[in-house]
Amino acid sequence: MSNILIIEALQKRPGGSHHRVGDGTAYHFADDGTGRHVCAIASADHAQQFLRVAEGFRLAGTTAATSIGVPPVSPAPAPQVSPAPVPAPGGVEPAATATVIEPTPAPTPAPAPATETPLALVDMSLDQLRDLFAKEVGREPNARAKAETLIAQIEATRAERA
Repeated sequence: MSNILIIEALQKRPGGSHHRVGDGTAYHFADDGTGRHVCAIASADHAQQFLRVAEGFRLAGTTAATSIGVPPVSPAPAPQVSPAPVPAPGGVEPAATATVIEPTPAPTPAPAPATETPLALVDMSLDQLRDLFAKEVGREPNARAKAETLIAQIEATRAERA
């Protein structure tokens, strides 16, 4: 049976805080009813990762510290926290529990912006088409050219370049 260590998060947030370790496992540090935000951690490796960040975490008790090779730490002064933790409705404080959150998959990258398609050309105003024609064809369009003519010449120029 492995030792379970209680690690305290020194930064307190309303509702607790979620922290991940290197392998993606997430832990929820919550108020234990005494104003400390703690989490029970069964993995010695995970506990060591938290305890390496001395300004963010500490061992809530020193009894199990030697079981993972971490020397006991003396309690640091309590940080100034504002606002104070809000008690749960009905005056019942939630118990500190370890909530393992499954790693979320990395977000898929947004597709690259599409180049202008004939549909986009159809949606352009006549002035926009004239400006685009001048850029892509390399000359000013005929002053009497209709939108359909400009679109056809822009598409033909694009086809020649492809």
